[in-house]
Amino acid sequence: MWSKTALKFAEIYAYILEDSYQNAQAVRKKILEQVAGLNKDPKRYNPDKLRLDNNEGFRAFEVYKFRVTFYVDEENKIVNILRVRSTKQEPLTY
Repeated sequence: MWSKTALKFAEIYAYILEDSYQNAQAVRKKILEQVAGLNKDPKRYNPDKLRLDNNEGFRAFEVYKFRVTFYVDEENKIVNILRVRSTKQEPLTY
């Protein structure tokens, strides 16, 4: 499940598309493949190291200099995509 915050992904795609259709497609494809795999094994990625409270439900991975942050709701068996951002941006601690 993608949150409203994760809709930034569409903006990232559009930004890359301005320069290169091939690169935009490659980034989009790789991120979507990684996200699709979260349903099978969401814990294959480490807990989010930028998280202040070390809650292991929050996890993250990087693809092509983009960081995808997500939350694993074990009780309801749901993975929520919270944020997609460039790793060049100043990291948010939360």
